[in-house]
Amino acid sequence: LECLVPINLFFVDAEMEKKVFLSTWKDIPAANEMQFNLSGLNIADAEGCKQRLLDNSIFTVVKRTVNGQDMLYQTMKLSNNIWVLAELKIQPGSPNYTLSLKSRSMEIYQSIKDIYDLILKGA
Repeated sequence: LECLVPINLFFVDAEMEKKVFLSTWKDIPAANEMQFNLSGLNIADAEGCKQRLLDNSIFTVVKRTVNGQDMLYQTMKLSNNIWVLAELKIQPGSPNYTLSLKSRSMEIYQSIKDIYDLILKGA
């Protein structure tokens, strides 16, 4: 018998101060950053994304608007103390987003990308 459990069931409180986020992002080697394209999403604005992700224990540290794109800087932490930092680029009105992930444990990136897809597609 096999049962796949969504990774966000293992997320715990991961709120982080803006300064700590920035220094942590810089401390993680650039080689550990991976980018994913998310498409066909059902939420076309940053506020809707923030709330739906927060409902699933993905915390937004700060939201910025750069060149007409909304940028959400986010954190999540697994129950085994693995931290993941994320940057979500949202072009308002577009169903396509860009997700950048940074962590010292890169093997979980595909599962994190998959849960973003699942959450933001409204499944």
